Amino acid sequence: MTTVLELSGRILGRFSANYGILWADDSVHLCALNLPAHLRPTASSRATLILEDPGHGRRVVASVPGTGDHEDNELIACSTARHVAIIETIFMGSGRAVTYVNLQSGKQWPAPWYNYMMGSIEVSGNGRYAVTVAGDVIDTSTGKVVAHTPMQPAAISWLGHEVVLIAPPWYEPEVYNWQTHRVVWRVVPPAHGCPCASPWVFTSARMGSDEVAVNVQSTRQKASRTGELWLVSTRGAREIARDTAPTQP
Repeated sequence: MTTVLELSGRILGRFSANYGILWADDSVHLCALNLPAHLRPTASSRATLILEDPGHGRRVVASVPGTGDHEDNELIACSTARHVAIIETIFMGSGRAVTYVNLQSGKQWPAPWYNYMMGSIEVSGNGRYAVTVAGDVIDTSTGKVVAHTPMQPAAISWLGHEVVLIAPPWYEPEVYNWQTHRVVWRVVPPAHGCPCASPWVFTSARMGSDEVAVNVQSTRQKASRTGELWLVSTRGAREIARDTAPTQP
């Protein structure tokens, strides 16, 4: 069971979702994928896409791509503003297809701007931009590359102008504006000798803006299991909380 909490800690609701969950851009609803409860590990199956309003109810949207031989599918966008969810098909660890699902009708269609050479991608909340694993920023209305990010992307803002990057050598997250070619924020580098490689990072984009919340593993001490929650915009960044649990804001 998945538990949804208010910031105060009050439980809003619990529901079952065994194949992936993603907040909608209204910060109220969630998209969730369910597989059959007794599916064998090697079996192929369709998944059920559900739109969840925690504590108030749920609606089955459609039967969508699920799991197969060396293949998985994951939610990469959930927008009640545009009435669409986006599902990426991953084969042998790399993206190979992108499917749109209308949250009202259940209608499904392939992304016309996507080709399998792009690999895994992130899509902005307004649907205008996508960024590939190689760092190419795609205008989804034309399919053309409009910019390139200098490092591997992990997330993109709702308007699509800011990208959360994972920067070597310690893979500290940073937020990069591809229009201005400027790093607007980066996490404090780890202390000398810190054995921190590939710290976890969870992000969420604020609807109608380029603001992103970033929950990142703390680098203030060795082997830290706590996080720092930051709110980042083009104007700068501020720390919201320290010593947080790893969570999707």
